[in-house]
Amino acid sequence: MAAVSLTLMIVAMLVATGFSYQRPAHFVIVLLIIGLFRFEAEAGGTLSLSALWLLGVDFLILMALMRLPGSVMPLSLPEKLYIVFLVWAALTAVQAPDLTYSVRTFAKIASPLLAMVLGRKAVLSGGMPDIRASMKWVVGTSFVAFLLVGGFTQRFVPVVFNSAEKTLWGGAAFADHLAIMAVVALAAWRILGGGLYFSYAVMAALSSVVAGVRTGVGATVIGVIVVILLTYRKVTSIPLLCGIALLGVASLLFVPSLKVKMFHNAGAVDSVDVLRNPTGVLLDNVNNSGRGSTWTMALTDLWDPSRLSGSGLGAVQEFMYTQKITDINIVHSGYVELLCDTGLIGLGLYLLTVGCCLREGWRVYRYNGSHVSRMLALCALGGFPALLFCMGFDNVFSFALVAGNYPFVFTGMAVGLAQSRP
Repeated sequence: MAAVSLTLMIVAMLVATGFSYQRPAHFVIVLLIIGLFRFEAEAGGTLSLSALWLLGVDFLILMALMRLPGSVMPLSLPEKLYIVFLVWAALTAVQAPDLTYSVRTFAKIASPLLAMVLGRKAVLSGGMPDIRASMKWVVGTSFVAFLLVGGFTQRFVPVVFNSAEKTLWGGAAFADHLAIMAVVALAAWRILGGGLYFSYAVMAALSSVVAGVRTGVGATVIGVIVVILLTYRKVTSIPLLCGIALLGVASLLFVPSLKVKMFHNAGAVDSVDVLRNPTGVLLDNVNNSGRGSTWTMALTDLWDPSRLSGSGLGAVQEFMYTQKITDINIVHSGYVELLCDTGLIGLGLYLLTVGCCLREGWRVYRYNGSHVSRMLALCALGGFPALLFCMGFDNVFSFALVAGNYPFVFTGMAVGLAQSRP
């Protein structure tokens, strides 16, 4: 099977290389499509196909940036802040226990910056394909993947899911992707129109419910709420928000696959009583799938000794792959990973960058008259809150291509369109 994955990865890399070299402005759309490929998930060790794939895609982004026509363009404020974050992260690698893990982790955290710069410069180059048509390709490709590895297929046609997951991201990673795509499809529907966008937003939102992925449900609810707040008047948005929030909570309590994952002793939990008295639920009965003890272990060993700077870039991955205390080899939290690797300074710089992206997205959405630019800004404004929620419980940096890059790409494209206006 490894030989098949390697062959498919080489073919995909060759096709992507053709776009990167010959049509660099188109590569930003290709990037949002090929991110769905996984070519072997993280399974331990210092090198894997997924790591090579990420490194290869990052290299192709750099090549596309060099191939884009036009003079050197000044960096935007979010890009400058992200570079400061990366410089700090690179400096912490000096104290990291294994340089190989530092390089792997740097490739992951650098990918969103490269994607954001590519999105902005592709727009400013004038060679960007029609964005309305490009959105159809991005959403359409996501829909094809949804048919193969989405929650409905995972639940009802597992033989298809198990086969497709060998090449496409499935499970938690795809749930994170669909949370952002629900925002993207809803934003496209609200700004550009088109019933198919709305249909896919609903399907993407339901996928995590059917698959029983709690993080996907929460991220979708948060992202959709942001889109509703920004695109509906208060008199309409308030009942919609209440309804969506209630549906999200109800799915966790009444859908069996979610309820079983939500509580240690799900059979003893009366869902109606929980709705009536949410504070009556004992936190000890909430199942965090071992995350709490894993976070405590990683923070104690890697963050407590140096809270400002952490233990060095890649330290948490090296620690999780080599520790023998539990069978879990992934920390399952981007916040914990940044704290352990880069300390409070690194986490603060990353969140400051995200805050700046949100500010730029708001400025474009509020003050730019173009429907397309407002749609892209809305994708970023709803996508980042969803991503930040996923970051609390998932490996968003390992999922950079399938989910983490998307809000940054939309930010770059929105800022590029705003800068291109006279």
